[in-house]
Amino acid sequence: MPYEELPSIYKKLELFIAPVFQESFGQVTPFAMSMGVPVLGYDTGAIAEIIGDPDCLVMTGNAEQLAQLILEKLNSPSWMKTKSMFNAERAKLYALDEMVNSYAALYHDKLKVKHEN
Repeated sequence: MPYEELPSIYKKLELFIAPVFQESFGQVTPFAMSMGVPVLGYDTGAIAEIIGDPDCLVMTGNAEQLAQLILEKLNSPSWMKTKSMFNAERAKLYALDEMVNSYAALYHDKLKVKHEN
């Protein structure tokens, strides 16, 4: 799928499911979050860090538990609305400008400490 088409796809989603078994830091989860889409999935790789909510994850490979979680969340309009707003805000952590600034601050801090010693 062409990258340019992703926003129109994400706008149609009520919920994004990330049933990945192995992934270091996928882009699809922050993309969904930036569009205000709640994300559920398996607790693998960096997804727990990305979404910042362990209640949105189940043990990797447990499809039945994931299906139950999906139904539970879809049946909670207040959770869906709250999570949508939370995700849109949290996704800003992974915006290019924010990440560049964070890395610059980290490197500056580490180089300053090393230089002073």
